[in-house]
Parts: sequence; C-alpha cells; structure tokens
Amino acid sequence: MPPKKKPAAKKRVAPRRKKGDLEPSAELAAAVTPPAPPWAVPPPSDFIAPPSVVPEEHMVSLDVDTVHDAPTTLAIKGHGEAADLPIDHNEPVRHIAVGRPTPSPAARSTAVPRAARPAVHLSVYRKLATTFIGLAVLLLGFVLYLSFTRAAVTVVRSALPISTTFTAKVAPEPQDASTVPGAVLETVAEGTKTVAASGEKTIVEGKACGAVTIVNTQAKAQPLVATTRLLSPEGVLFRLERNVTVPANGRLETRACADQPGKAGDIDPTRFTIPGLAAALQEKTYAVSTASMTGGAVEVSVITQQEVDAAVAAYAREVAGQAAETLKKLLSRPEVGSGVFFKEQVVRRETTAKVGESQPTFDVTVAVHVEAVFYDKQTLLRVAEASLRAAAPADKEVRGITADGLTVELVASDTAAKSATLSVTVPGEAVLKETHEAFDPEKLTGLSVEDVQRDLGSLDGVESVTVKITPAFLKRLPNLADHIDITFE
Repeated sequence: MPPKKKPAAKKRVAPRRKKGDLEPSAELAAAVTPPAPPWAVPPPSDFIAPPSVVPEEHMVSLDVDTVHDAPTTLAIKGHGEAADLPIDHNEPVRHIAVGRPTPSPAARSTAVPRAARPAVHLSVYRKLATTFIGLAVLLLGFVLYLSFTRAAVTVVRSALPISTTFTAKVAPEPQDASTVPGAVLETVAEGTKTVAASGEKTIVEGKACGAVTIVNTQAKAQPLVATTRLLSPEGVLFRLERNVTVPANGRLETRACADQPGKAGDIDPTRFTIPGLAAALQEKTYAVSTASMTGGAVEVSVITQQEVDAAVAAYAREVAGQAAETLKKLLSRPEVGSGVFFKEQVVRRETTAKVGESQPTFDVTVAVHVEAVFYDKQTLLRVAEASLRAAAPADKEVRGITADGLTVELVASDTAAKSATLSVTVPGEAVLKETHEAFDPEKLTGLSVEDVQRDLGSLDGVESVTVKITPAFLKRLPNLADHIDITFE
C-alpha cells in the first residue's frame, strides 16, 4: 500500500508593501520567530534573517543539510505575513529561498553574480593559520637559541723565558729615567792571608809503622835488639826501631816499622811472631798490635802554579770587597750603595808557596787597586723591567723579571765625574697577551669544542684550554661573539 501523502501546506502570500510602511523592528522579528529545536542545524554566523518575503527574483539560496525526523514544513515569517514551505524527507532539501532586501539599481549594476564569486574554503584558512604558527614557533626557537646559548672558554697560559741586554748609565745626578743614581770611587787596599794548600793529590809510598806490645811469659827477662824481626800471619815483615828488654812474665810497648815501603805494610791489628827466637821460645815471647799500621801509602798535596795564582786572585777579590765596603761609607746617600760592582787590579803580590813541594799552607800578600761602582739597585731593577717590556714581542706581555738572574758588567767608568756605564742582562718571563688575535671571540664563533681546543692549544705559550657551552648538549660555540666569554689563568 503506497504511503499516504500529506496535504500540501497552504501557501500564504505576503501583501505588497506600500510606500511609507515601516520596516519591522528586531524585537518584532524575535517575537514572531519560534526557538530553534535542538536538532536543527545552527545558521551560519553571518546569516541575517530576511525582514520580509520578497519576490522570487530577489531570492538568494541557502545551503542546508538534511536532518532526519525533522518537521515537514519550514515556517518563514516577516512583515506580518508567513509562508509554510513543505519539506520532503524523500528528497533532500539543498536550497531554500530566503528573501533579502532589493538592491539599488547602482548596486545591481556592479554586483558580481554569486556563481562567479570564488569560494573560499575553511581548509585554506587552517593551512594559513598552521603555517603562521609554525613560522612563529621556529622564530621563537631561533630567538631563544640566540638569547640563551653561551660559551665559557678558559685558557691557561704558560710562562715563556725572555731576556734582553741594555746599557745603563750611572751618575750622581740622573738627568733622565734611564739613568741610575750612583757614584764611582777608587782606593788601594793591602792584606795578607794564610791559605790552605789543596794542590794536586798524589800517592807517596813509605814504610808503614805503628805501636806494638812485646809479651814475655818466661821466668826470665828477654832482651831484643833494634831491627828484631816481627812477622805477621800474612807474611809482612816489620822490625823494632830500638833495643828493648822485656821483663820476666811482663810486657813492654815499643814501635815497629815495615821492612819494605808500600801499601802492603798498612795492615790491621794482629799478632806477630819473633823468627829470631828459638821455636820453643816463640810461643812464650811474641808481639801484638792494637791499632792498624799506617804510612805505607800516603796521599799528599803538591803545590802547583795554578793553585798559587788562583789563591792570589781570590784573596785580591776579597780585599777589593772589603775596600768597597769602606768606600760605601763615604757615600752621601746610603740607598745609592744598595748595589755595587767593583773591579780590582793587583799591583803587588807575595807568597810563601813553593811550587812542586808538599805544603799544608802558604801565605799570600797582595796590594789591590779597587774601583767601585755604586748604584741604586731598586732603580736599576725598574729600568731593567722597563727595558724588558719594551723588548718583548708584540703578542706577549712581561709577567716579571728574575732579579736573581740579573747580570751587571762594567763597560766604562770615569772616577773624575764619578759616573760609569753598565751592561745589564735581565731575564724574565712572558705570557701571551689577552688581546692576541687568536683569542678574538669573532674567530671562535660557530666552531666546535674540539676545533677551539686544537687551535688555541697549538699556540706556543698555551698550556691548556677548557670550553663549557650552555646548554650542555650543544657541541658548537654560539654564532654571536658577545655570547663567548674568554678568561685567562
């Protein structure tokens, strides 16, 4: 049985508007418009309810999705009139005519037909928004990277030896900063000294001698003559130096020397037999030593000419030093004498040494002409340091001078003007300057940690290089030079 058709809704025709009629108010339209059921599709945000039913030629199309189990009619109200539009559920409604105000002739002539207008889909806006957000995130990440990425480079510099030689003028009244306050004085000093001979060491052979005790266990005295033989267990023969008589059941101490010179006679304490006595008496009368025999080989010093000359020169310098201390007391300002350099010339020498002979000591007498150059040591050190800094290479700076290694030599002197010229050699230590071109942060931007450590560590004067990057997971230094901090140790 075919389904029963519903009767068509009666079409209501809106009366024509007369000239002078007022437009319905928004309150009236809201009052006559029923509330939308929960199943209804909400209208677009830019939808405007038509104020009245208008002729067909002024109708516009509105796309509406089909909703199942929806009412069979759609009521449109406006301007006091209403029209019911039938809805067939078997034929989805795609277009519903909705009235809109009649455009003016000018607007009608310039209006673009709806079919010719390009359709802008929501997906296009979504893509644009997604792209914009992605670019914004990337830009934000780049800004954060530039802002928070930093690198700390620590360079440990090693000291390099450096030295220079310059001439310094010494004068009582310095005229410039390179002149050292001082004076030149002279005198003649004399002295005599006993010097211990050291000479050439040589071995001289002699007869070893030592003390022996003769023991007699007989009931009668035993006389022994000089040169009586005493024989050691090793077969070394000694002889008594004098005649002796050993009392019965007694003992007597005397002296014995080796029969032959040489080191063989230097023996340790031992017991001697007396071969000149009968065999039976040798057990009752014998000799013993309680100390070693010495003198078989003796090391003696033989004075040489070189030893005499060295002793004279050493004593002459000693006399010159004493004379310089005496001259120092003549200075008007004590600080001027904080440093002293003197030269001596021996004008007379005498000695009791006999070249080629063995002597334990000998006397030396000298007369010395002394010329002493006094200078302010602190001022000389300042001038030396300034000279060393001026002579340092452009990429190095002087850390300090080695005062103990300062060498001063007298080049010329004028006792009348009390002035002199000194040749000064000053050693010191230097390090690479912090402004060295290799330490320029611009040259380190974008480099890896390994590259920085290799490049800086290969410099002469760099002991070690440490690089710390924040955040720690980064392996390269920032691309901004002002984000790289370099410290030196």
